[in-house]
Amino acid sequence: MPFKKVAVFLSLVVLSARICTAQQFAPRDLQNDLAFIKRQVFTVQANPFTELTRKQYEKVFDAARAKLTDSMTAAEFYRLVKPLVSWTSDEHAGITAPDSIAVFDENALLLPFAVSEQGNAYVIDTLLAAANGIAQGAPIKKINGTGINDVLQQCAGFTVGFPAQRRHNAEKYLGYLYGMANPGAGSYTITLQDERSITVPGVPLAAWQRYVQSIMAAPQNCPQKISYQKAGNTGYINACSFLTRSDEEYAAIGRTIDSIYNRAAADGVENLIIDVSRNSGGNSAVGDLLIAGFYDQPYRTYQCNWKRSDEYLATMKGWGMRDDRYERLKPGAILHFDSDTIRPAAGKRRFKGKVYVLIGAGTFSSAMMFATIIKDNKIAPLIGQTPDGHPSHFGEMYYTTVPHTRLGLRLGVKEWIRPAGKTGENELTPDIPLALPAYAGTSPAALNNRVQAIMLAVHAYTGAAAAVNPATPAP
Repeated sequence: MPFKKVAVFLSLVVLSARICTAQQFAPRDLQNDLAFIKRQVFTVQANPFTELTRKQYEKVFDAARAKLTDSMTAAEFYRLVKPLVSWTSDEHAGITAPDSIAVFDENALLLPFAVSEQGNAYVIDTLLAAANGIAQGAPIKKINGTGINDVLQQCAGFTVGFPAQRRHNAEKYLGYLYGMANPGAGSYTITLQDERSITVPGVPLAAWQRYVQSIMAAPQNCPQKISYQKAGNTGYINACSFLTRSDEEYAAIGRTIDSIYNRAAADGVENLIIDVSRNSGGNSAVGDLLIAGFYDQPYRTYQCNWKRSDEYLATMKGWGMRDDRYERLKPGAILHFDSDTIRPAAGKRRFKGKVYVLIGAGTFSSAMMFATIIKDNKIAPLIGQTPDGHPSHFGEMYYTTVPHTRLGLRLGVKEWIRPAGKTGENELTPDIPLALPAYAGTSPAALNNRVQAIMLAVHAYTGAAAAVNPATPAP
């Protein structure tokens, strides 16, 4: 089965403030919108009962419907329904707000820190602004009178993915998600483990936007989707996006990749680093192009379970796409594709040195699939940090708009299963762990530091005795 294009998303939230509207929606309209969301989740999403049984999920929607007794603004309805899709374990799914709805007030002041779990406590991990009485490492007991566990559970509902992934996101983006779930606060009463209470001021929304962008695949740091630089005896491929919007763009990126491997051969580099640590995805076939430049053996791809629905069938027809096997199935049935074997073309000039693939928190979607294929087929070592996403996941997105409030809804219609299958933990663990230095651009000095850190980790892991060749970037 050939790979399909996988859309690019930041799985957490949309990073923008919006203009507010005070329009009130009647309870009946809100109930209709809720029923619409439920129907889409249950009939379109590839496997909505991953975490909850159908009966349990019904109760979640029933509880939300019980709250629709009075009129609401679209923003209020958004806060009620956004957590409902989190139970799908679909890290691509989400409910989004149109530009007319204020997720945050333009002058919002958000909780100024994130936390991490240490033993039986949650401590301040990142502090976005100095505040009297709190510091990094301070153990948090309550926020505005609510226990930290309850706060994190609420915030986890405003992100997506698997349960542990949502909890981790709630910790890492605590101030951002807390402000989304609890608008209006400008200062916060923090109760520490020793029962001291401290009032801390919030930070502007822009401070959290900058922080989130700094640790995710920031588009402004990706002027070229795939680029190459030489550093000493090491070539560095910065693959920060696999996005192609047309066959012409796909062909162009293929030519770019070919030229990169030609340059690496001409440079005579001994090592090649392919960096997808900040790549949020795009067209999964781009990963095959990268593999073809250095690997000539057959390898296994992903399996796929594709759920049949009339809604997605109509979407496909609107795109001018047809699949007779899919059309013939009854709604709710699953079209299964086994893993394909890719056989790279013979006779192609390929890089002959050592290849390492760099992964990190921003490795997502199609980039995750590329790195997982590398891992499961033992094509090259992975270096870096375990990504926030998961090798087996839901993808190929269906989009629709909720009728009255005009919220956006997206759901994955395919379940992608890694080449190794559903065995063991659903995580992508690097072969060579490395705490990645903060991304500092592609200047000669920044590249030098990044490459040296990576190659030092390689030498330490392999026990190589040879000194690392100092990286001197070519002009």
